[in-house]
Amino acid sequence: GGGGGGGGGAAGDTGFFSSLATTTYDNIMPDAWAEIQTGPVHLLGVRYNLPGESTAFKRDFTSQLWFTYRNNFEPIADSGFSSDAGWGCMLRSGQMMMAHALVLRHLGRTWRLGGGRGGGGVCGGEVAANREKEAQRYRRLLRWFEDSPANAAYSIHRIAECGVAFGKEIGQWFAPTIMAQVMHTLARGHESSSKLRVLVAMDSLVFSDRIRELLT
Repeated sequence: GGGGGGGGGAAGDTGFFSSLATTTYDNIMPDAWAEIQTGPVHLLGVRYNLPGESTAFKRDFTSQLWFTYRNNFEPIADSGFSSDAGWGCMLRSGQMMMAHALVLRHLGRTWRLGGGRGGGGVCGGEVAANREKEAQRYRRLLRWFEDSPANAAYSIHRIAECGVAFGKEIGQWFAPTIMAQVMHTLARGHESSSKLRVLVAMDSLVFSDRIRELLT
């Protein structure tokens, strides 16, 4: 669920995205919800004890970004592809992972779509100003994932085109390793705006000295 469904439309305000997210939640959750109405549920590192915390869980769930197949976007380069249906699953998954990391970086884990924060937040006269600033950050972040070849740093267009350097033709499915390398490449060219650096673990190993290098 989430305001970026369908590749991430950046126009409009968080009220629109909140409505879309709730609709998405209501459409995809009924069967699964019947199985998790009681007991602890973990969502991206946060534990909810249901049914008592059902409202908080729903707010968190509907604040998560969801990118999925789309049709009729501007063709990718000269490939003729104007849809990623049937081949873009890993590309969209990579977008969602990057988007989640960026939300954590710029808004924090307690941020919720539509304003306010899980577990408390700013009080008094600061509320409106703080929410507007966060809404602006959120809209800016969504624009980085628009299905647009020109302006979006992590668009389906840029991901597919970058994959060519790793031996993947536009329209081909990516393996997870290729997806990670592509996101690493795109992130390196976007660090000044994203304030985020990406490290790809090779052979399931992460070296502490490489992390230190990235943090300096």
